[in-house]
Amino acid sequence: MASYQGLLCLCISFAFVAFAQLLGCNGAVEGRKGFSNKEDSELEMMLKIINKPAKRIIKTEEGDVYGCVDINKQPAFDHPLLKNHTIQVNPMLYKDNLPRTTAFWRVEGSPRTGCYNILCPGFVQVNTKYSLGIPFQHVSVYGGQQYVSQFRLTQDVITGAWWLSLMLDPIGYWPKSIFTSLADSASKVIWGGEVYSPLKRALPQMGSGHFNPKEEHETAFMNAIKVVNKEYKLVPPKDVRYCIVSNTDYREHFVTMASYQGLLSLCISFAFVAFAQLLGCNGAVEGRKGFSNKEDSELEMMLKIINKPAKRIIKTEEGDVYGCVDINKQPAFDHPLLKNHTIQMKPSSFPKGATSFQKTMLDNGSSLIRPIRDSRTNEACSAGTVPIRRIKREDLIRAKLLSERRSRNVSPLSFEPLEYHSALIQTEGKFHGGEATMSINQPKVLGDQYSAALMALESGSTEQTNTIQAGWMVNPMLYKDNLPRTTAFWRVEGSPGTGCYNILCPGFVQVNTKYSLGIPFQHVSVYGGQQYVSQFRLTQDVITGAWWLSLMLDPIGYWPKSIFTSLADSASKVIWGGEVYSPLKRALPQMGSGHFNPKEEHETAFMNAIKVVNKEYKLVPPKDVLVPFDPNPNTLFEWDNELA
Repeated sequence: MASYQGLLCLCISFAFVAFAQLLGCNGAVEGRKGFSNKEDSELEMMLKIINKPAKRIIKTEEGDVYGCVDINKQPAFDHPLLKNHTIQVNPMLYKDNLPRTTAFWRVEGSPRTGCYNILCPGFVQVNTKYSLGIPFQHVSVYGGQQYVSQFRLTQDVITGAWWLSLMLDPIGYWPKSIFTSLADSASKVIWGGEVYSPLKRALPQMGSGHFNPKEEHETAFMNAIKVVNKEYKLVPPKDVRYCIVSNTDYREHFVTMASYQGLLSLCISFAFVAFAQLLGCNGAVEGRKGFSNKEDSELEMMLKIINKPAKRIIKTEEGDVYGCVDINKQPAFDHPLLKNHTIQMKPSSFPKGATSFQKTMLDNGSSLIRPIRDSRTNEACSAGTVPIRRIKREDLIRAKLLSERRSRNVSPLSFEPLEYHSALIQTEGKFHGGEATMSINQPKVLGDQYSAALMALESGSTEQTNTIQAGWMVNPMLYKDNLPRTTAFWRVEGSPGTGCYNILCPGFVQVNTKYSLGIPFQHVSVYGGQQYVSQFRLTQDVITGAWWLSLMLDPIGYWPKSIFTSLADSASKVIWGGEVYSPLKRALPQMGSGHFNPKEEHETAFMNAIKVVNKEYKLVPPKDVLVPFDPNPNTLFEWDNELA
């Protein structure tokens, strides 16, 4: 995505639209002869939409002409439903006999849909190197060299957009808003070949034009066929049907479907996820739409637990929706061990060791987080209620996927290779808490990545680990934005119903009426400029044994002792640092500021005033610190157990 005169440009193929209704003898294209004035006007309008003013005109070796069009002014945005959309950064058709990348989309009953490539507004192109309609340079030779390419259609887990990737390189997407039933998911996935010929004319070849499945260099094929299931994993399809269709002019035949290394073999290595309801064939792969009855019931139950009846609904400036829920009926008390729990409104005491300088600094920075108030009325939750963030079904599904991934890597020091990177320190012993002052940053992340700064408490063996983590995180999958937000995670290994972010499973008891887990920071540190910090503290109550989370010395809530096993007594590890996650084969996102220059305090993300709560319930600097090394230059924090 190159910059050109301050704008993002991409190549949009200059194309003619009048190919519809144009068939004449010998495939000749008839012009606008016989069109009404209205049809002429519509054609002219479509030509203007497709042939946008270009910053540069490119003519390829194949004779195709492309215009480098401002990415924000491409034809897709002439679709009436995409006016305010934000980008998530045959011979009749092509006039030659080259195999070319091609896409078709349609919403039955919706006008101005049903077209190839970008010949009607809808497909948002983001790739500056490749475009729909681009030809393949090499083709398979019958009995000789075979060339393959991978096509993938996947629905974005956050935006719901349908992305098209060619050989793992995203070309662009169809936004969720232009679809009806496909906005949720696809009910069928179809693979195969198709040919067209007018009636009374011999059919053209399909694939190689030969069918000899015993000779791999003679028959066209597809392999590595997969679907994306409800957990957003690419897996082989379970149930496959075969179909042969012959409808008037269109005749679709599957040339070959032989077993190939445990998968299905067809033509060109595909990993399709999307095309639903495109062919009038009841065969192909029937995907599992939605969830099983049991899973649906569990989701509905969790939605009812989280979205409790509220005394008042509040919508913040950031667009978050909160319900002011009776403090005695909040989601925590749906935990089976908390049915008869008596709320503790504040910690029994605070650990000794907080200096007056800390308090002054944090009090001055209290405006870092805006108290939860309605952006329209300025009303807040009243006494006796607490703000609980409302969620939708898709939010819960995403959070569940994230929690399962996190649960497989409960300790920040035992992350899977490549997917996770961290810059951490840890101390071991017997502790009743810890704290740190963290710089608040806004690292750049993509939709399926995250970046976090955290403090963690752990106890127990690997098979029985108890953990609590707290800090800030930029996580589009969890929050649907790129803001740094207060975030917590907790889990009791081996206990069902645990392992979740914030309050997305019962356990965390909220007592604060102004702040809630998941609330965004108003101000973030500027690289080379103003730095903003916040203090996070996790401490065990000296009387009740509950684990309290405080933000800038203000208690948010607690996890009761009764829901833990090994952490009920104390923590054996305290961990501080940063971590990032990215799917395999994707560049890692930034950590912290994205820069590591410890000599410049305004450039590097940091944690300071790192302390632990010892057995005397005093806040003291840790004695022995383990510093694991992560060689990735984008994943480094600076830390100090003294005040900066």
